[in-house]
Amino acid sequence: PILYHKPMMAQFADPGTKKLNWENIYRGLVLFIIGLVKKILIADGFSAYVGVGFDQAANLTLLDSWAVALCYLMQIYFDFSGYSDMAVGIARMMNIKIPLNFNSPYLANNLINFWQRWHISLTNAMTACVYMPLMRAFKKLDFKHMVFASFITFFIVGIWHGAGMTYVVYACMHSVGVVVNHVWKHKKLWMPSALSHVITIVFVTVGMVVFRSADLHQAGQVIGAMFGFNGVLIPAISGVLPSGIHVAAKLGRLIICTLLIIYIPASQKFADMIKPKTQYAIGFSVLFIIVLCNLTKVTEFIYGQF
Repeated sequence: PILYHKPMMAQFADPGTKKLNWENIYRGLVLFIIGLVKKILIADGFSAYVGVGFDQAANLTLLDSWAVALCYLMQIYFDFSGYSDMAVGIARMMNIKIPLNFNSPYLANNLINFWQRWHISLTNAMTACVYMPLMRAFKKLDFKHMVFASFITFFIVGIWHGAGMTYVVYACMHSVGVVVNHVWKHKKLWMPSALSHVITIVFVTVGMVVFRSADLHQAGQVIGAMFGFNGVLIPAISGVLPSGIHVAAKLGRLIICTLLIIYIPASQKFADMIKPKTQYAIGFSVLFIIVLCNLTKVTEFIYGQF
């Protein structure tokens, strides 16, 4: 998570920070283990499947392209939120409190709400360092200026990840999406919540395909397949969908991840709910051992490159 100097230095200067706090050590360990589980047991389980899917983008059809795209949607969330949970957990063990960085973003029913839940520290930083200075620079504040400032802010959020054309397109997509969202709200137009949620998730999924792709050509191939340009039936692609059992396994993993997102609160909130009892300690110890048994290869964090 992206942090500010002033509140962090105040915590470092606090004498209480330098004392052992067993409650914080317990909560921090719980958060750290949750982050490890997200990364090793969930995100990495999607990694090979997503990689082969994008490598064979030209051969994807509608069903398997959506499967690959949704698997990446889950991979990046559990990889990045796991990365954040581990950082927050380590800090918590040292009595340093870091603000929430993810708050169930896939439950958002519009794009503005998505960015209020996804990488919250980045959104807050860009709001403070880009959006607010732009708004203050205008002599007259009105809706048009707010829309312009929003577009610039989210364009910078996108290209913050890199200077490649895929990131530029990703930035433009979300900038335009946020502007449309603001205009929709400004005009007080109505949409059923369920439909709004579906549109948001589809938009975010398509954006993540652009974000993940090696170049715009590959992104176009996957997105084209997602909208039926390569046919609807599942092809026999070795390594992507080699068998019905493999498909069922990935579908089962997607369903489990969806249920976790819907019913389990944000990790920091969840960790605060877990009371320091023997049964919980044993349960998280078992999870930690399972994770260690699965540490058989080196896997990088997706956001380690940004």
